[in-house]
Amino acid sequence: MPKTALYNMEGAAIGEVELSDAIFAAPVHVAALAKNVQQQGGAIPSVRPGKPTADYLKRINNRLTLFAGLFLAILATIPSLLARGTAQSLPFGASSLLIAVSVILETKRQLDDLLINRNYDKIS
Repeated sequence: MPKTALYNMEGAAIGEVELSDAIFAAPVHVAALAKNVQQQGGAIPSVRPGKPTADYLKRINNRLTLFAGLFLAILATIPSLLARGTAQSLPFGASSLLIAVSVILETKRQLDDLLINRNYDKIS
């Protein structure tokens, strides 16, 4: 594999992680969220209310954002790696994989909701 292709994939992966950090982590106001949890009488087990709750939520949000970014980076580079490894063009790209996964998950959620609605009388 040429070095330029490897550098391009590395750049795309790093960009994907940075983009996910900017999209998912930036709009979350953990101090306001911690205040709302405390005002509504909620609590996180083993975490004190106030600043410790905000710190805990920020740490959890950072971890989730990191792993989501890494997942997206891996998903974005898999088609390129497969195309370079097999020397054939693939009929799908990273965006089509992402769309397919999201459609499958949404369909599963809707089917679960439908089954719960149909069997609601039996459950209660």
